[in-house]
Amino acid sequence: RTATSLPASAAVPIRSAVLMVLSEQDPAVLSTAQGKQMLQRELTQAINSVLRQKEGFGGIDNVYFNSLVIQ
Repeated sequence: RTATSLPASAAVPIRSAVLMVLSEQDPAVLSTAQGKQMLQRELTQAINSVLRQKEGFGGIDNVYFNSLVIQ
């Protein structure tokens, strides 16, 4: 499945979980390669947690960034 094919019952909680993880990040940490890798792991865990609760599976292996804007 892709994120666009998920039912709204999963898409909205996933978006919320992603925003919560992002809001907890330190811009100085995210400016490093290790910080970005840590963010990938945290987002993967958060998304899979929601998927397990809402859909019965934790189906993503990783999160990939096309670009990351840090303000």
